[in-house]
Amino acid sequence: MYFVQPLIYCAYISHILICILLPATWVSTESIEQIKDNKDKYNANKTRGKYNFLIEKLTVQNNDNSEISNSPSPLAQLLLHLEQQWQSISLSSSQDTFLAWLEQTAPLSYNNKLSEAESSAIETLDSLDSILLSAIVEIEHLTAKDLSPNELEEQLQKIWRRSFAYYASSEQERLENLFIKRGRALKTEIYSNSSQRRRLYRTSLPPRAGNELLTIYPRLKEQLQKGENYIICTYDQRFNYIQTVIGDLGEISKFKLKTPSKKTSGDTTWNEILRWWLDPTKAIKKPKPTQISNWHSYISQNFGYRFNWGLGSVIALAIDEAFGGELVESSLENWSQTGLPWIVFWMKELIVWGTLDPVASYLLAKVEDVTTRKQAEELAQTYYQYISERESEPNEYLNAVNIKNWVEQSFSSVERHLPTPKPANQINVNLLKDFSKAPSKNWRVVPVEIGDDIQWFDLAGFPLAICQKPEKWQSNFLNTYDFMLDAENRFVSSKIYV
Repeated sequence: MYFVQPLIYCAYISHILICILLPATWVSTESIEQIKDNKDKYNANKTRGKYNFLIEKLTVQNNDNSEISNSPSPLAQLLLHLEQQWQSISLSSSQDTFLAWLEQTAPLSYNNKLSEAESSAIETLDSLDSILLSAIVEIEHLTAKDLSPNELEEQLQKIWRRSFAYYASSEQERLENLFIKRGRALKTEIYSNSSQRRRLYRTSLPPRAGNELLTIYPRLKEQLQKGENYIICTYDQRFNYIQTVIGDLGEISKFKLKTPSKKTSGDTTWNEILRWWLDPTKAIKKPKPTQISNWHSYISQNFGYRFNWGLGSVIALAIDEAFGGELVESSLENWSQTGLPWIVFWMKELIVWGTLDPVASYLLAKVEDVTTRKQAEELAQTYYQYISERESEPNEYLNAVNIKNWVEQSFSSVERHLPTPKPANQINVNLLKDFSKAPSKNWRVVPVEIGDDIQWFDLAGFPLAICQKPEKWQSNFLNTYDFMLDAENRFVSSKIYV
């Protein structure tokens, strides 16, 4: 988010302010006059006044002397907080000494035997590094070459000057220098190996946690590969497989499962809560009526969020490994090249829908008339009878292409989930980058509407292309379609989510 242009932030902020601050009845002056109660009328005018004041501040954002320069920027606050932590540890306020610390400190070289203040400073530096590493790796992909230190500085300066920190901070020049110096040091000194930088980036984690994941990744992948025969296993075997994967991934600090609170969840373990969620008929321990909401909350925070985040990081590493670091289009057709069985593809859906049956989870997600897990699991048996006559390998039973085709053929209601109208299959665009030396000509992009135009950003926040907003374009296409930029032929293609 730090790299998205400031004008886009303004568009988003304005939209959010309108939605939050102004009720529907305040669309016009006349509607305000219709409010009978004087107190409501006073509050309405007061809120509208605050809204207009904020909009006025946003419209003068390019004025260096405006009050917007005092608005907090997360990136600027991160740099300032890091400096304060360093000063507390070093008992120094020397800017040169702080710069030297920034250019030399390698968070991966520090163990856990640090004071609380030292540990906090290293974690803050690690958070800054995660932003910079993402920028560096994306730049390296876009330029398709090993940048010199000076070239990298120039690129980092461009990123900084598109960030909100550039507009919001009164110390932007000094903070820009810190940002660039640390970025240069990451490439030349701290993470000088391009493969290491890329793999840390692929984890979607700060480098210290990313390195933890890289350390146990071979063992995690080996465990995941044991799911080849998942669909012909008993329900106990299925549960044990998923439970083991969750436990192994929980060794990473970022994905460590919280211990259930005895006060709200009783004397239970995460395994027991997981069992109740995925296989309630065989669960030995079940929540009391007063505990159900607490169990659901635990499931959402620990399995739906932490575990699924970690699983996505593991899959990203497997894709990186399979394609030698090349940025390739993610598709169902190339899933098998990851070396992971199909059950791994479905594991997130199992957690979301609370079932051990992948086909049931897809039915719940896509077919409007399927509303209960029991109903979905019973209908899934029809699919297994169908596929057993066509496939001999258990792993292919869970091939997402097979399941998707069967559901579309068997349940016409799946079409109700497609938006009307659909985006064009191909949207012609003008490129904003030179892709002549880029290693890949295909990039996953997301649409950002700006007036009558759409800018197409890659997932790191870089604008890659622009076009006029197509006729009948709908904003919710972002939630229901994948978009790919074909830089060679200058168009964006669309494809509905699985």
